Amino acid sequence: MQNFVFYNPTKIIFGRNTIPAIGPETAAWGTKALLVYGGGSIRKNGIYAQVTAALNEAGVEITEHGGVRSNPLLSHVNEGIAKVKKQQLDVIVAVGGGSVLDSAKAISAGAVVDHDVWKFFIGKKTIRRVLPLTTVLTLAASGSEMNSGMVITNDATRDKFGFGNRLLYPKTSILDPKATYSVPPDYTAYGAVDAISHVLEAYMTTQDPSTPVQDRFMEGLIRNAMDSCDRCLADPCDYQGRADLMWTATLALLGGGRPGPGRFPHAHDRALAERTLRRAARCRTLGGDSRLAPLAGRQRFKKNQAARRTAFRLQKKGGRVLGQCHDQNSRKLVRPDQQPDPAGGTGYPACGYSCHCRQRGPPGQDLAPERVRPRDHRRDPLPVPLKKWPVTAISSRTG
Repeated sequence: MQNFVFYNPTKIIFGRNTIPAIGPETAAWGTKALLVYGGGSIRKNGIYAQVTAALNEAGVEITEHGGVRSNPLLSHVNEGIAKVKKQQLDVIVAVGGGSVLDSAKAISAGAVVDHDVWKFFIGKKTIRRVLPLTTVLTLAASGSEMNSGMVITNDATRDKFGFGNRLLYPKTSILDPKATYSVPPDYTAYGAVDAISHVLEAYMTTQDPSTPVQDRFMEGLIRNAMDSCDRCLADPCDYQGRADLMWTATLALLGGGRPGPGRFPHAHDRALAERTLRRAARCRTLGGDSRLAPLAGRQRFKKNQAARRTAFRLQKKGGRVLGQCHDQNSRKLVRPDQQPDPAGGTGYPACGYSCHCRQRGPPGQDLAPERVRPRDHRRDPLPVPLKKWPVTAISSRTG
């Protein structure tokens, strides 16, 4: 495990009927708030009424700034900054998912400077001060409610850049799982995939060969994301499923698995590819993540020696595989030797979805090290098209 400093000042208020707490939590930081939200779904599900009532009761004046879209735009951020400066607002309240929270962070940073907020994203300026931000989460996905990052699209240049700073942490985030009951099935699934992709960024690119604490933590997050997503899709009002998915997504981008393994790339480098994909397929942010995560995981595995060593150890021990790689009817941990072999003869599945499952030998045999190397992508052709690779095809290190 490598040296690290863990810092997270965000106060989390989690549980049923916690939305009214946004009133006193916001009043502790200011009395004139900019309320940032998306396309209006919070008006239909009653969250808007709860938030505004709580703010009014706490004596906080509200100036609304709605209309945030997926992949939030710089032009809309600048409109919010103009409102804050014109009316001299002193606190930002964000109600929504990751796009809304990212817009609110950009507004909080740009409202206290005279230059263009985009200069933060291109490295020409550094954040020295921000307006305080409180949030109410309505979509379990990005983890922006408890991290210091934001991603904004410049609609003039078509650039999509991410930026992080320790001052961008929200002061307080309200996480009420009931607020996600109205999230449609596709966005529920996209959110789970987004959380899994965040975990994989650290899991597959670790620089340290021995991080058992972080490994177990991240494997648990992936399993929880899968199981809780299944429950939410089966019953959108399953409180326990929604609660598990919400907290899993929050921890995925900034949790116990991040500190210690070493430096890792966050997926902001996916922005260009995702933008191209959206133009072709007209998909939104989370949908882009679900399409790009398998490709990103494959490329990182090819380049990362630590992941190769992990695969080697797994194969030698007959490691378990997590996901739908071998059992399309169940999302359970399964051993390769418990599944039928479509090719016959070895007892191991020949699906090829996982780099860790193609052991060559009968079930239970401890193969010689030279015979259990990870499949070399440069020499061994893919057994199936890349688009068929499941996002959840990842080996567990629990043996």
